Amino acid sequence: MRTKAALCLLALLAMLAVCPMAWAGPEMPPKLAAQFPQYPGSTVVDTTESPMILQAMLDCGSASEKEVYDFYKKQASTTGWQIMVERQVKGLRHLMITKGKTNGNIAVGSKNGRSSVAITLMKSMSK
Repeated sequence: MRTKAALCLLALLAMLAVCPMAWAGPEMPPKLAAQFPQYPGSTVVDTTESPMILQAMLDCGSASEKEVYDFYKKQASTTGWQIMVERQVKGLRHLMITKGKTNGNIAVGSKNGRSSVAITLMKSMSK
């Protein structure tokens, strides 16, 4: 199930990478940036901000998948997130994280020498 979700997320990243409208210049949502700043030199491709979800998708250019992943893994630890699951397969690294009543996913993928990251934070529905 998690693999299927990660693959869907990666497909969305790939679609946004080739869509000209995606380069219109969205900015990192401030509440998300407070926990996970924009990777240095990256470009925000798309964002979602609602009462239940915060998400940003970034094009990290020629930065390696490992460099981007290590940056966000360190950031998660530094800001008090607990890493629940850590997965690595060729071309994709994934963290499932939790902090208080918020759960999150950080998926870093690479293809043809370019890396992308999707950062998603979701409020828990449990009371």
